[in-house]
Amino acid sequence: TSEPRVTRQDRGPVTWLTLNRPEAMNALDPNLLSELDAHVRSVSDDPTVRVVVITATGRAFCAGADLKAILGEKGVLDAARMLGFERQAQATFARVAALAKPTIAALNGITMAGGLELALHCDLVIASSRARIGDGHTNYGLLPGAGGAARLPRVVGPTRAKYLAFTGELLSAEQAMAMGLVVEVVAPDELESRADELSSAIGRRSPSALRLFKQ
Repeated sequence: TSEPRVTRQDRGPVTWLTLNRPEAMNALDPNLLSELDAHVRSVSDDPTVRVVVITATGRAFCAGADLKAILGEKGVLDAARMLGFERQAQATFARVAALAKPTIAALNGITMAGGLELALHCDLVIASSRARIGDGHTNYGLLPGAGGAARLPRVVGPTRAKYLAFTGELLSAEQAMAMGLVVEVVAPDELESRADELSSAIGRRSPSALRLFKQ
């Protein structure tokens, strides 16, 4: 059996979903997306889960789409495959956003393109001081296919969203916090404990009030 691309760990009322393709910088491929989707569905239906943390292993949170997964033979862009992949990513991320429970993205490292889009579908984002965060699509002649183009300007404002999109630059975690993209920056070895603390505190609040607030 191959390693799961997304692992689930339940810690009391908090469920941790961890992207687990460190050798590929947790790049999104159809298998990772379908595993994430399955976990989000099961969490959605589980009344014991009150908060969800999404994080990742290795030096990246998520470097975006696995280009090998969307390029056809000989590395040529396959439009139908690309569209299918984008629809799958949209549906999975929409399910994350639609969870009736608070979600926290804990960014452990590089977060760009589709990785940033995933973080933008979570309610709160905290980051390791080692994280580097940006859009990056224009570096590859691509556009955000999973909602990032709409969500980024809502979070940082249109001018900053254009800056991130046009330059493709990666920000430090501190710069991302100054833009309002990230709510807290912590030392790398404190990211897990801080995410634990924050999610547990939220998990003690009224689930019905949280659900209505989120709506």
